[in-house]
Amino acid sequence: HDVAGLAALLKHRQPAWTPDMIKSALMTTASQTTTLGNPIAGNPFAYGAGWVNPNSAINPGLVYRLRPQDSVAFLCGQGLMTGSVCKVRNITVHELNVPSVAVSQLAGSQTIKRSVQNVTNKTAMYTASIEGLAGFDVVVTPNKITVAPGATASFTVKFTRTTATLNAYTFGALKWTSGKYIVRSPIALRPVP
Repeated sequence: HDVAGLAALLKHRQPAWTPDMIKSALMTTASQTTTLGNPIAGNPFAYGAGWVNPNSAINPGLVYRLRPQDSVAFLCGQGLMTGSVCKVRNITVHELNVPSVAVSQLAGSQTIKRSVQNVTNKTAMYTASIEGLAGFDVVVTPNKITVAPGATASFTVKFTRTTATLNAYTFGALKWTSGKYIVRSPIALRPVP
């Protein structure tokens, strides 16, 4: 797929959406199967969130918002920006509110925080579930969220290594489900001693 073209199509259908909303919608509604219905083969880093589904992305249910000030705080935290703007706040990559999670050096356990915004016109209750991530104990708090139209809900996800192989990536996803909506966030974890 030409993702730039799909993003333009989505912007045409949802003119008030920002680039972060479009990216989130495209990622969280992507399919993990090919057009023939077979699971996508290969390394998850190679195919990312999956096969883009533009029809689902137009109405994704929830989106992850990345505010400009968070991007600036991240650049400051990485030392890529300096000056008075960096005195306000510095954050790490784990604190960015993006629709995926990657932890390359997970020693013991790691907690990440995210928030989602309801982009529908109805209040909905979503339930969290975890896909994959063998060898990890994963706790989503809260594991049910109710979100009014335009409102946001925050949650944390704590990953604790149990039997996962050290120094190797384990893949999976966090899924928020409400009726026809499945909002899927890919996860890649690499436990270290």
